[in-house]
Amino acid sequence: MGSDDLHKKKSIVKIRRLKQKNARHLASKQRKLGNREIPKILIMSDDKKSVVYYLEGFHKEKKIRNLEISKEGGGLDQFSLAQKAKEKAEDYDCIFCIFDQDASHKSDPHYAKYFQALKLIENYNNIEAITSVPCYEIWLLLHFKYIDKPFTNTENKSICNMVISELK
Repeated sequence: MGSDDLHKKKSIVKIRRLKQKNARHLASKQRKLGNREIPKILIMSDDKKSVVYYLEGFHKEKKIRNLEISKEGGGLDQFSLAQKAKEKAEDYDCIFCIFDQDASHKSDPHYAKYFQALKLIENYNNIEAITSVPCYEIWLLLHFKYIDKPFTNTENKSICNMVISELK
């Protein structure tokens, strides 16, 4: 056995070490599975029907596992919805409160409830307000139909009623 054989053995050992080192390096760079917690998300709305149906359809279509759509907010005023969200804040990583802001005048009692709701949830990092103005149905209209005309109040119809009639 000459020096050439010894040199070959050393080269083979070096190559093996480099491969092992490279394999360890690649293993450390690969994404580790199962170590990331999936955030729990809750969506609540003060609307009884439209928002819930739309979101449930979206949820089913997109197959979002960590999303829950609550029906218990439907029919509540906006402040009561915010209180419900506050009660559930510890159970979820993120809560979205969808407020249908049809009221645009300060004399409307819903207007005051809306701002009380915003004030209540402002100190919670995991509760977000999503406000739809003039009404939630505008989302549906824009989602399913291209439209660029403006909507304004008339004597007979509110903006929201005009949007709803455009949907039909």
